[in-house]
Amino acid sequence: MNIRHKYYFASLVVIAILLRVVLAGYVPIWPSDEGHSYWSAGWYGSNEFGFAINNPADYAHPSGYYVILSLLRYFSDNLVFLRISSVVFSAMTMYFLWLIGKKYRSSLYASVLVISYGFSGYFLVTDWMIRGYALSGFLIIFSLFLYLNFDEMANYKYSLLWLVHTLGLYNVSSIPFRRH
Repeated sequence: MNIRHKYYFASLVVIAILLRVVLAGYVPIWPSDEGHSYWSAGWYGSNEFGFAINNPADYAHPSGYYVILSLLRYFSDNLVFLRISSVVFSAMTMYFLWLIGKKYRSSLYASVLVISYGFSGYFLVTDWMIRGYALSGFLIIFSLFLYLNFDEMANYKYSLLWLVHTLGLYNVSSIPFRRH
């Protein structure tokens, strides 16, 4: 990839991230999905932290992402600030997609992966909302990255994989963590 293509690619990645930031700043809160997340994170933040870790917001929403939101709400209750956490997870997903594509194919393939993700209609809608979608996507891609680089990892590879998968499970499914 020559220098001109690198600038085009970098420009497209910056535009994809800026689109998410603009959407995070200008779209009003969605009452059902985002409203529920915003309320749950505030509710968890007002209770003991152990309560937030052990109890899902309801039967459909695990508490993993709400724990992160409740921690962020200690710094600021601002809607845009909370949405930016999803944009950060989205940017990290793009970075690991780039690493996977470059290592196993080529720079061009990596660029196509990142641009396809960055401008996908689905991810443009979900990667800035106060929901666990961006974090779940990041954990999936990061897990794939770890699997593909498993032989090159040091002695901590099993612990790291266990941690990433447990966090992913805690983020997307509350059933294993539910108290009966």
